[in-house]
Amino acid sequence: MYLDRTHQHLRVGERYYTPDTLPTSEPANQDAALVNFLRTWWSDDEYMLVQTSGSTGAPKLLRVSKARMMQSARATCSFFELNASDTALLCMDLRYIGAMMLVVRCLISGMKLIVQPTRSNPLLKLEEEITFAAIVPLQAREILRDPTTKNKLSRIKYTIIGGSSLDAELEHELSTLPNGIYSTYGMTETLSHIALRRVSGTDTNPYYTPLEGISVYLSDRGTLCIKAPLITPEPLETNDLAELLSDGRFRILGRSDNIINSGGVKIQLELVEEAIAQLHTAPLALTWRRDQRLGQALILVLEERGGQDKTQLLGSLKSHLPCYHCPKDIIYVPEIPRLANGKLDRKALERIANIEKY
Repeated sequence: MYLDRTHQHLRVGERYYTPDTLPTSEPANQDAALVNFLRTWWSDDEYMLVQTSGSTGAPKLLRVSKARMMQSARATCSFFELNASDTALLCMDLRYIGAMMLVVRCLISGMKLIVQPTRSNPLLKLEEEITFAAIVPLQAREILRDPTTKNKLSRIKYTIIGGSSLDAELEHELSTLPNGIYSTYGMTETLSHIALRRVSGTDTNPYYTPLEGISVYLSDRGTLCIKAPLITPEPLETNDLAELLSDGRFRILGRSDNIINSGGVKIQLELVEEAIAQLHTAPLALTWRRDQRLGQALILVLEERGGQDKTQLLGSLKSHLPCYHCPKDIIYVPEIPRLANGKLDRKALERIANIEKY
């Protein structure tokens, strides 16, 4: 692999970039953002600025080591055995770590890069055969809605999906595809993902497997801690509650800040969402409403698709769930609110539940 930046090159379709052949002026084509990234990457500065998604707070800029970015890219390339005979698809915004890391994987492995505009369905105009792609859940949903692009996705050898968790409906659709599709676990601070789990074909798995050189453990409060010395200089404690197996694989149970206290019972929203998703197919989310008796009452927010009325559905849930996991009310909305990266917008859900009754 090419871990010396001065010896790297990048094939972009039929174009070829090296540190010595970058255009001095900004290209008029879709390579403009890519060329700006390469200028920064091949500069003498050993660090670069990366913007976080803002999903857990205000977006911020992080100063990250290029050498550590290459080590993260090396781990992914080794896992999928990617090399110069392969072709990767870039279809995300290069301001964010997910897109940056895809380019870095091409730089160290020699993979050819195909660039498509950042759009909800990036496969619409794709004609090339792709070995490796990285997308977000929002893009995956749009791709699956179109039979033509769904077929294109099924022909990509490996696709990783990151940026937010996969809901049950999306994961079920992906499981019907035969190729290698993986959910990623990671964050900007870990320079993209540190673990993968397969969600397609017959080898689906609810547990993430850490990449080579990475280990995880649980903190005293049950949150996942990451030890990745080649990627992050110090162990990193996350806010994700997890179940850890003896072989190092893990399953995310939910965020520690997504726990509500309803009548003295602590409820992990993601775990209950997962249980309800097994009973109801419409996109859904849980939130809470201020309640004089319970403090926080559990509220189910559903995309309006017709069918079961509220009373009937609440009765059905009571017959399948523990009493403290049963929502106290249901709110129907045209669309579940999400952040730009596809994650549930928990703050918007709280606002919906706490305004005057519908």
